[in-house]
Amino acid sequence: MEIIFQSHNAAITDRMKQRAERIVRRLALRIGRIVDATLRFEGDGKQRRVELELHAAGGKRFVAEGTGRYFGPALAQAGSRLKAQLDHARRTRRERSRDASRPQPLARAS
Repeated sequence: MEIIFQSHNAAITDRMKQRAERIVRRLALRIGRIVDATLRFEGDGKQRRVELELHAAGGKRFVAEGTGRYFGPALAQAGSRLKAQLDHARRTRRERSRDASRPQPLARAS
């Protein structure tokens, strides 16, 4: 898997690159067959933005974005959003329909 780092108006430390690479490699294990990953870091005044983009072998593309005052929390937010996408993509059509047909529990009155 090739990992590409892009930064716009942002200075990314080696520690942040290692952290981002570790997150991407861990998420790639969930879906398998990842061709490449692009990690974009942007700084705009006090706002920081991180975008994670994974390309799977079947042509699927997963993109997640996180924003925050610092790159650390923005990276964590983007990672959790990407994890949710990958978990949803792993479920089969049968599992999704089975979950949709289950009756939802009623809210308990207190």
